[in-house]
Parts: sequence; structure tokens; C-alpha cells
Amino acid sequence: MLANFLEKSKPINFIAFLSFFLMFFLILFIKQVYYSGFSLSVTFNGLISCLAILLIFFFYQFITKKNRLTLNNSYTYYIFTISIVAFLNELLNLEFLLPSIVYLLLIRRLYSLNLNKNTIQKLFDAGFWLSVLFITNSYAIIFYSLIITSIIINKQTSIRSLLTPVIGFSVPLIMYFCYALYSNDLQIFYLKFDFIKNVNLKLATESKYLIGFTIICCICFISFIVKSPSALSVSNSFKKKWLLLGTNALVTALYFLGTINRNGSEIIFFLIPFSVIIANGIQIPKKTIFKDIVLTILTLISIAGFFFY
Repeated sequence: MLANFLEKSKPINFIAFLSFFLMFFLILFIKQVYYSGFSLSVTFNGLISCLAILLIFFFYQFITKKNRLTLNNSYTYYIFTISIVAFLNELLNLEFLLPSIVYLLLIRRLYSLNLNKNTIQKLFDAGFWLSVLFITNSYAIIFYSLIITSIIINKQTSIRSLLTPVIGFSVPLIMYFCYALYSNDLQIFYLKFDFIKNVNLKLATESKYLIGFTIICCICFISFIVKSPSALSVSNSFKKKWLLLGTNALVTALYFLGTINRNGSEIIFFLIPFSVIIANGIQIPKKTIFKDIVLTILTLISIAGFFFY
């Protein structure tokens, strides 16, 4: 039944997803008001956080639809929505949500490279947004490998295309250096390049998200294996996107495991490529009952994550 509902991409589907999200958001907001008391600051923070998450939903939908990362159905958006609900307790903070929005702006440019239009501008923007992300968390430099991968996959390798992201990366960095110099605190700038202090070599074994992360990784891996034969056997644009999705999932997994500044924003980072890959895997079986079972299990895990994380 659930699979039949998600088979088509209709406005009613997205209204249902939005209602599902807002219901749990309201539950969480009421819980916060109950424990901390009603105040304008709590209400304002809740409203801004809600708008920021809705903006993330918009960018996510734009990226997946614009680049045709999945078939014309609602699986991807539904899986992303229930995943957000599972970790919603940690996401109601604008400080955590802003890096996620910047990350979406970064990958939006990378996934659109296959169109072969405004390539240099897209690479400059990718370098620019990566630099902004780097300023918030130095370990985000790992996403530079995603830029290089996108260039190689889309056969855009040239001196100009390789240097453009570096130039884009340098612009916010120069501005940040000027700010540090003006504040007479160059130490904050130099600390950004102390990568040893910005990497957690314990690989997140103490993270409370490790169980949820492991479950998502296992489902994603199975989906990637199931979908890859059909995705890689045809020489078309989706083959490039599938390779980029796989790389994106791997890099975001390494980012989650290695970053020392875990604050909740890294959750959305890995949910984006993982949800797309899982949705593509669910589409493979022809029997609806199998899809219903998988989707029901994912939904129950999501609700359990909301109440127990």
C-alpha cells in the first residue's frame, strides 16, 4: 500500500510528507516548551530551525529532480523525510543547519556538471562553498575529493577546470584571514590548518548515532550493489551520476566517522546521497509487498529514532 502511494510523484505525496514532518516537529517543539518554558527565544529558534529544514527539503528536492537521480516517484523524498524525523532531536539548531545548507549548495553545483553548461562558474562556486564549509569545520576539506571526482567523471579535466575550484576556495579564505587580522587573532585562522586536531582518529565509536549510521550504511550498501549492474551497464548520463553518488556516500561516511566537531550537521551530510541510493535500490524489486516491508521497517526505525535518540 505504501509502495503504491510512493510510485508516483504527485503534489498530494509531498503534502503528506510535509504533514508527517510538521507533526513530529510540533511534538518536539511542545516538548521543549514543556521543559524550558514558553518564551520568545524558544519560539523564534523553533520557527527559524523549521524554516531552515524546509529550505533543506527544497534544495534536496531540487537536486534530485533537476539531475534525475531517481525515477519519477516519491521514494527518495519519503526516505529523506523519515530519516530527518529520526534525527530531528539533534537538528533544531540553526548553527547545525547552516553547514548543511552550504553543503547542499556545494553538491548542487557538482551534480549539474554533467550538463556541460557554465562549467567554470559551477567549479568556482563549488570551491567557494567548500571554503565556507572548511571555515566552519576544517575536516570538510575531505569534500575536495568529491570535486575532483566530479571533474574526472564528467571528463572536464583541464588545467583551467582544476585550478578554478582552488581560486573559488581561496576567496572566502582570504576574507576570513582579513577578519582574523582585523581582530588581531590570527591564531583562529592558523588553527583551521591544524588537521590533526580536527580529525577524530577513534572513528566515532563513542557516537550515539553509530547504531543508526551503521543500519543506514548497510541498507545503502545493499542498495548500491543491487542497483549498480543496471546503472553501470548502460553508457548514459545516469552512469556518471551513479558513480558520483557512490563517491559522495563514501566521502560523507568518512566525514561522519572522522570529524571531531560532531554537532548534528553531519547527519544531513550523509543522509543526502544515502537516501538517494537506498531509494534506487528499493525501486528494483517488482513485487510491491517487498517494497512495503522495507519501507515499513524504515518508517518504524525512523519513529523509534525520534523517541529514543
